[in-house]
Amino acid sequence: MFCYGALPVLVSVASKGDALDRRIRPALAIVSGTILSVVMTWFPLSAWFSGVTYLPLFLIFQTVSLIGVPQLATGILAARIGRSLRIGAASGVVSLLFTSAIFWTPECPGCDRSSLLLYIPLWAIFALLGSITELGLPPRLRLPKVAGWLGTVGMEDVRRVGLALVITVCLWTLVAREFWDPSVLYPSSMSASPGDLTLGQPFYPYVGGYYNSTQYRICCVEIGVSISMANPRLLIPDNFLIAGMGVQSPNCCVDGWDFGWRADVFLLPNSSLIVSGSSWETCDGNGNCGGYMWEHLWYHTQTTLNPQNISTTIYLRMKWEPVTVDGQPRSMVNWYYNTTGVTWTKFGSYLPDRRLGTYFDIGLSGGPASEIPQGSAFLYQFGVASKLPVAGWSVSLFYPSFQYQGSWRTMERANIVQGDFSYWKVNYRWGGRPYPGVTARSALLDSSIPAGIVKFSYTGGTMKDFTPLW
Repeated sequence: MFCYGALPVLVSVASKGDALDRRIRPALAIVSGTILSVVMTWFPLSAWFSGVTYLPLFLIFQTVSLIGVPQLATGILAARIGRSLRIGAASGVVSLLFTSAIFWTPECPGCDRSSLLLYIPLWAIFALLGSITELGLPPRLRLPKVAGWLGTVGMEDVRRVGLALVITVCLWTLVAREFWDPSVLYPSSMSASPGDLTLGQPFYPYVGGYYNSTQYRICCVEIGVSISMANPRLLIPDNFLIAGMGVQSPNCCVDGWDFGWRADVFLLPNSSLIVSGSSWETCDGNGNCGGYMWEHLWYHTQTTLNPQNISTTIYLRMKWEPVTVDGQPRSMVNWYYNTTGVTWTKFGSYLPDRRLGTYFDIGLSGGPASEIPQGSAFLYQFGVASKLPVAGWSVSLFYPSFQYQGSWRTMERANIVQGDFSYWKVNYRWGGRPYPGVTARSALLDSSIPAGIVKFSYTGGTMKDFTPLW
């Protein structure tokens, strides 16, 4: 925001030309170029670092920003103030170093923040080209006159075209929010060791159900999971099958800052079963939480189970429960699991930020979805996913429930949702793409199945989005 306010002043200063004190020109030129670079590239690059990209057709706009094309404008401004091609080229390098340093501070799990440094030569070249359109080539590098219409093109024309390109690219990143792919959240690899968790893949196949109800707040959610698979070896070493539930909770005081909570069962290629709990904090680009889209894994816990049969039903719970910290009443989230012959066992606890609303939101944001998916977030979901599509499995999900006014209740109404519409927040989904070939059996689709139970199976068939389950 400082850069947006400072830029008009510096552009006005640049118009003074030779009236500027020569002693301050180099430093002022570098600072001006850096500020202009931040204004032009902050939004697309911050989204890139946080795992958000354009839909494939529009990736070119993000690529153009990344490789430094906006430095054409940086070089023009720096050269206009500094009256030197070297200063113009240096402004591109300094801008990249400054921008790279900025991105060392925001939450960015799994980011290689040094990756921007690979583009130093490109940013310097584009800044130099911008400087040349402002000051022209040095006498010793004068190009021979070109015959034809190209010979009539002057540096002023080249500068105008370059600026038009930069303005188009930079303005596009601000007005084309609907063409951004939201970042999605899941472990891209899983093992029996918590330290081996890897985060941040952009898409994975997901199919599930959501609570089709008006929105309200509760303390606790629960679901039963049973995974059956003809041959776990169908899971290649870096793949897994996951089944469980996800729910949202908001921040009480910072607009745009919200939280996703998950409890899942993972089936690994070696037939191991892992119960997993995780908590994510996200920002949807609201200025109150940073002004750009980001995600951060707050907390993760996992426990390996060794049931006699991988089809054993495992029940999962997430509960807000009171606790006293430093003499003050607080609330924390606890994760529990339960299997045949094993009572409820706590396998994770997390005390979140004080500013978090101490409840889960369930139902649909804004009421029942009359215009799915526009304007709707499915706050309480249950479903199945894998890192890569895999055939031959069947997963049963039992009685997705919540505690309301002291009593446990099963969802009264549930509908199907595929991964491309599985939003639990405006810009974030549990998934990213549909799970082709998966069909469902439930009370409204198969009268032999009780209400509150759904069986997802990879059959190679098709399934209509938003179909009622019960």
